[in-house]
Amino acid sequence: MILNDFCNELSDALFPPLCLACSDVLSGATDEVFCPDCRRQITFITGSRCPVCGIIFPDSPSEDHLCGNCLERKPWFSFARAAVSYEGVVLDAIRRFKYGRDITAGSALAIFLSGFDFDDLDFNMFDAIVPVPLHIKRLRERGFNQSLILARALGKK
Repeated sequence: MILNDFCNELSDALFPPLCLACSDVLSGATDEVFCPDCRRQITFITGSRCPVCGIIFPDSPSEDHLCGNCLERKPWFSFARAAVSYEGVVLDAIRRFKYGRDITAGSALAIFLSGFDFDDLDFNMFDAIVPVPLHIKRLRERGFNQSLILARALGKK
């Protein structure tokens, strides 16, 4: 264990963790993947939302209130959530991971996502987290399945 700690500290000294968005050095021992400036740019999704699709409501209806889309067309899924808005530094990081073949960005996004506290999500209520299968053509193009990397990280939570 002492050797492992030493190797981790040496690795951090030689290759310090960098912000996923701006590449600034992240100070101190942290599990953060974004620097404070970039993290402030992230819109975290909180508040009232549809219990099925997770869309944000402008007001606070009852917990079992469905949005218009879910009432009109019953979705084929029973539960979906997003941790953050798909914009800015998060959008850039996801695109770098998904289209730029940046596995490091994917690992960092997985750490970021697994550290997020979903208010209405108890991971113990699931038997499994199943990644969306990637078409064989896309798998050959990218060389990896990005949803599998994220699902594995969330599964460890």
